[in-house]
Amino acid sequence: MRSGQAVWSGGSVHFCTLFRQYTEAEMKRRSICSKKVSR
Repeated sequence: MRSGQAVWSGGSVHFCTLFRQYTEAEMKRRSICSKKVSR
């Protein structure tokens, strides 16, 4: 039980970090696109 929970918690943390990086990259990309669109 404990080992499974530890792996799950570690995976969730890793997923959160990946999701955060993805959202930051997406926001940067959208900001660049919006700048290009808005003249």
